Amino acid sequence: AAAAVALLLLAAGLYRGFAQLRTMSQEAQTKGNLSSLRSAISIYYEDMQGHYPADLSTAPGAPFSKYLDEMPPVRVTHAGIGAGRRESAAGDMVTISLNETITITGRGWRYNPKTGHVFVNSCATDFRGVPYSSYGY
Repeated sequence: AAAAVALLLLAAGLYRGFAQLRTMSQEAQTKGNLSSLRSAISIYYEDMQGHYPADLSTAPGAPFSKYLDEMPPVRVTHAGIGAGRRESAAGDMVTISLNETITITGRGWRYNPKTGHVFVNSCATDFRGVPYSSYGY
């Protein structure tokens, strides 16, 4: 019986470790996707002589589509969207707003066309306790 309990505790520990690695991987993917998005916005800004894109549409023919083929997804998860669900999938959930205030239940990216700021639209925190929204600054 003691061996079974020890094995059960070991399995639980391995599961927690795997879950933490998965979370950290999703956070790293989100940061990488954010970096690509910020680079595309920066290149657009330079090409348009100091004007940020009005929106981040990557639809064929949209002005921003020549800078980014597809909107990268936000890969992180949080309780406000339901366990196991990602923030967004490729191509969706860009909130255009001059108001950079976010809520726990926000999803995807938030973009301010006046400042060019783009960030994760969630005030939930990552593995280290850092708000996802701070990834954009």
